[in-house]
Amino acid sequence: MAGIIDFIDKAYSGFLMIFDRYLSNFTAALLILFIGFIIARLVERILNKIASELELNMLFSKATSYYLDLENMISKVIAGIIYIITILLVLNQLDLTYTLFYIIGIFLVAVIVISFVLAAKDFLPNAVAGLKIGKSGKVKEGRLISLKSVQGTVQKIGLLETKVLSKSKDIIHIPNVLIAKELKV
Repeated sequence: MAGIIDFIDKAYSGFLMIFDRYLSNFTAALLILFIGFIIARLVERILNKIASELELNMLFSKATSYYLDLENMISKVIAGIIYIITILLVLNQLDLTYTLFYIIGIFLVAVIVISFVLAAKDFLPNAVAGLKIGKSGKVKEGRLISLKSVQGTVQKIGLLETKVLSKSKDIIHIPNVLIAKELKV
């Protein structure tokens, strides 16, 4: 019987110790979040007032003849940086920084890989067709070409596309894949 009570006492003590650690981390994280957001908001307002007193918008528009709301932009960018730092501090307090950066890193790598794959889908066929068109000699700058939907004079043959000046004086960019297919290059 004493063994069961001792086991329950140790388990309960361990649970309280873990709960206390996480509760204190969570409380500290909430405190950091609250203070960080207050500081960011105060800095934003102070910078906005300083920028307004310096009349940055007017100075910029006189110097460049363009209107840009620098007063708000500068204060919002600095506040945004403070918000980001606050969130990073909160994540660090909760021991989630490494995990979150790992997930974000994987997501960014996936986005980059997908972007390259989608770009290569159009790039590679057009580049190969552009090289074939250049080698074949069937299409040359200054010559008249006639495709199903376009008729005009070739202005420039590029690696990915060919510029054609139509009879109505419009410049049309035609992907080299379409020209190679239609002219059987």
